[in-house]
Amino acid sequence: MAACESTDGVTDGDLVRQALAGRAAAYEKLVRRWSARVTAVCHSRVANAAAAEDLAQETLLRSLRGLKTLVEPDRFGSWICGIAVRTCLDWLKSSQRTEVSYAALGEGG
Repeated sequence: MAACESTDGVTDGDLVRQALAGRAAAYEKLVRRWSARVTAVCHSRVANAAAAEDLAQETLLRSLRGLKTLVEPDRFGSWICGIAVRTCLDWLKSSQRTEVSYAALGEGG
């Protein structure tokens, strides 16, 4: 994914650098720009709409906490989508997951 640029000409990389410099509004713009895509990635990985919404929120939180580890700020979109995939995989593998799909109950359930 290429760096996303809004109509004001500000790239993801610009916003990442601003956020790292302490401008919270810059990260808020990144969230507005990428939250729909992150949510779509989560919906595509889990078959539970409520869980996908929660996982998208978790992804945004993880990305905020890990923003300083982003080596290439202009690749923010690819980076956050990767975090979304890993967040979903973590949830799917979690032994603490208590939700059971209807199909998993079997015919006798």
